[in-house]
Amino acid sequence: MKKLFLSLLLVGLMITGCENRTNKNEDEFTLKIDVTVPENTPDYVDLYLVGTMNDWTHAQEDWKLTKVDDTHYKFEKKIVWGEDTTYSIEYKVVLSNDWAFVEKGPSGEEISNRTLTVEKGGNSEFDITVESWAAIPPNPNDSDGEYSLVLIVNVPSNTPSEEKLYLIGSVTNNWDLESAWELTKVDETTYKLEKTLTSDEFVGNPIQYKIIRNKTYDNEEVQANDEGIENRKLTLVKDDTVNEEITVVKWKDLPLVEE
Repeated sequence: MKKLFLSLLLVGLMITGCENRTNKNEDEFTLKIDVTVPENTPDYVDLYLVGTMNDWTHAQEDWKLTKVDDTHYKFEKKIVWGEDTTYSIEYKVVLSNDWAFVEKGPSGEEISNRTLTVEKGGNSEFDITVESWAAIPPNPNDSDGEYSLVLIVNVPSNTPSEEKLYLIGSVTNNWDLESAWELTKVDETTYKLEKTLTSDEFVGNPIQYKIIRNKTYDNEEVQANDEGIENRKLTLVKDDTVNEEITVVKWKDLPLVEE
């Protein structure tokens, strides 16, 4: 009798455990989205889903896509069911953290919000294709045009006057030091860069960059606390000149100057 009781108890616990696991699984589902992107998608920036599910908030880490290869990204997220048995959202794919790089249609035209609906127990895997990005020409080589930049750079007063300053970034042959753009000295604490790219030289927005001295990262710009800075970003506009002014707070190899 004792053995029978223990056996029944064990079976009961197993059934309860299975029910709990089943209920847990029924309380959530995994949303999976495979995203195909244009070939001119910059490989140095992140992609995000922005929509009703996150109040259209940009660059939320839990809605960031994972890169598979140059033209494919994927997204997976566990979603907990609410009171409804249907999960519906409107959304778009955004490049970087700026709405200026939201997805567009094949010719760069505006598109409607994407929608998806998951029924409880139904399909939760989707495939979508991004045709183009705002601020990035769908086919920049197909049309003539120029992208011009005027960059003013304010530097600390202890910047060695005999040294040269450079812009290094995604636009300089993908961060190649030897391809860095040299800045022109205006005065002891001001430098200037004027650059014009033709359509066939343009590598896509947003451009990411930093300022360095002497073509070495040993002399790059940093924060006041010596921590590295995030890559600076700017957007070039076809057939227009972008004017930008920035300030270098400190150099990696030099002390902070209290201005």
